[in-house]
Parts: sequence; structure tokens; C-alpha cells
Amino acid sequence: MKKNPPLRSGDPGKKRASSAPSPGGKAGLQATLATALQRFRMLADNVPDLVYSLDEYGMITTLNKTVANYGFTAGELIGKNLVDLIHIEDRDRVVADYFEIVTRKQSCSYTQQFRILSKSGRVHWLEDRCCIAFAPDGRFLLQEGVCRDITGILEGRNTQQRIREELKALVNIRTAELTEANDELQREILDRRETERILREREADLEMEKGNLEETNTALKVLLKRREEDKHAFEEQVMYNVKEFVLPYL
Repeated sequence: MKKNPPLRSGDPGKKRASSAPSPGGKAGLQATLATALQRFRMLADNVPDLVYSLDEYGMITTLNKTVANYGFTAGELIGKNLVDLIHIEDRDRVVADYFEIVTRKQSCSYTQQFRILSKSGRVHWLEDRCCIAFAPDGRFLLQEGVCRDITGILEGRNTQQRIREELKALVNIRTAELTEANDELQREILDRRETERILREREADLEMEKGNLEETNTALKVLLKRREEDKHAFEEQVMYNVKEFVLPYL
């Protein structure tokens, strides 16, 4: 079998072989990173949540297109401090939590909720899921996060809470009305029982008076009968006396 002759220094084949980029070389790594970055940006721009990254000073370095939902463009906010977008009533709390984490210089993830103002001045509640990474020597590496707009959820909860409070108030009012009605009914029952007791006592008194009247009536009848009998006896005695003592002398 005939062997191919070895390549000489001036052989064109050797030049082609030496000039071809190595798949694991710098150019290949840069191409891989560029492709990954493009895929990441495409993915980030198509999620409904706000995706961002910050530098070690809290300045915004990247934003996805969701920022348009709040009236801004990425170009308007990149290079600005994220704290400037947070509602003034929430800033101290958010900054305090942030410094508590970064002073430890340990990689971690955390979640917090705060309000931001849109370009039109409307308040939005965001839930921020943030990741901060530090090198083993404590150097800041990155801070990235995803903010979900929870305004509708909180408004729904507030509406539910308001409805529950209104229903509770109505229940309390109705309970008070029923309690008052029950107390009034109890008073009416007690009054009726007292009235019935008085009527029973009066009825007993009337029965007693009736008995007394019947006894009195009976006694009167007996007296009247005796009076009649006495009257009749008196009349007979008068007639007898007339016959015996008067008529003979006439």
C-alpha cells in the first residue's frame, strides 16, 4: 500500500490544517457565549416578568422588554439605581434588607415585595426573586432578579379582605339585631308570665270573693227565710191575740 508523503513546511495542506480554528479555542468559546447570550435575551424578552441585572453599586445593567409595561424603555433605566424606582415608603426597608445580605458577602437568593411607580405615576406591587453571587474571596460577581407584578393579586386579596370585613360588619349588625330581638322577646315572655301570674292570682281572688259572695248570699237567704217565718209567726200571733182578747169584748 502506497503511503502519502509527509507534509513539508511549504505544503499548502499544512497551512490549511494550522489555520483552522480549534473547536475548544477562544473563538469557539466566544461564539458559544454569544449564542447563549442571544438565547438568554430572547427568553428574557418573552417572559411576562421583569428580568434585570445590577452591578455591585445597585445600578441597572440589563432589562428585558417587560419594562415597557411600566412606561419605560430599557435605555431610560440602564445605568440608573434600582432604588430610585422603588416607592419612597418602601425604600428604607428594601435598602436595609439589601445591605444586610451584601455585608455578609455570601452568595444567596432571597425574595422581597415592594412598590414601584410607573412612568405615569401608577403604583405597582412587585415580588422580587433575586440572586446575588460572590466569589470565594468576597468579590461581587453578579446580581440578577425576576420581578413579578402582583398588583392584581394583592388588589384581589384587598378586595376579598374588604368584602370579608363588610360581611363581618353585616353579620355583627344582624347578630346585634337578633340579640336585641331575642332580648325583647325574652322580656315579652317574662312580662306575659308576670301578667299570667297576676291574672291567676286575680282569678284566685275572684274565686275566693265568689265563694264569699255565695256564702253571704246563702246566709242572706237563710235570714230572709227566717224573717219570713218570723213575720208569718208574728202575724199568726197577732190574729190569735185579736181573736182571744179583742173580739170577745166587741
